[in-house]
Amino acid sequence: MLMRHFAYFNNVLLFIDIRRNQLQSVLEILSTINVSEEEFEEIGEDLGELLGRVIEAKIDLENMIIPFLKNQTTVFDASGTHPTI
Repeated sequence: MLMRHFAYFNNVLLFIDIRRNQLQSVLEILSTINVSEEEFEEIGEDLGELLGRVIEAKIDLENMIIPFLKNQTTVFDASGTHPTI
C-alpha cells in the first residue's frame, strides 16, 4: 500500500512539473502583443481545464493523506518532548 502511495505522489509531482511548463508557455503567448481573440479564448479554456485538474488532484491527495494522518498515534520518547510517529 505504501508503494502505491509513493507511486501516486510521484505522478502528482510529474503532473505539477508538466503543468508549470505549460503555464510558462501560456505566459509567453500572453506576453506577445498580437494575441487574437480566438487564441485568448482557447488559452482561457485550457486554464479552466487545468484548474479543474489541479482541484481534482488536491482532493485526491487530501482523501489519501487525511485518513492516514488520523490513523497515526503520537508516542513520546523518555524525555516526553520529542513526538515520534
